[in-house]
Amino acid sequence: MANFFNITQPSVSTAIKRLESFFNTTLVIRGTTHSIISFTDAGKQLYQHTQSILNEINSTKMELTRLKQHTTIIGLPPIIKNAFLVK
Repeated sequence: MANFFNITQPSVSTAIKRLESFFNTTLVIRGTTHSIISFTDAGKQLYQHTQSILNEINSTKMELTRLKQHTTIIGLPPIIKNAFLVK
C-alpha cells in the first residue's frame, strides 16, 4: 500500500492507527508479514462511506465548475438599482 501511494510504510501504519483510534475500532487485520492486510467489517463499512463522500465531493466540484461558467443577468428599475446596488 505504501508503494501505491508513494509514501513510507510507517506513514501508512500511523494513518491506519489514527483512524482506528478516531473510530474506536479495528479497521484492518494485519498479516504476520505485514505484506497482506484485510479489512474488518468496520473497515469495509468505512471504505463504503469514504467512497460516497468522495463521489459527493467530485459531484459538488463539477456543479460549482458549471456554475462558474454561467452568468445570470437580471433587470432592475433604476430607482431600486440606485438605492440598493452601489456601483
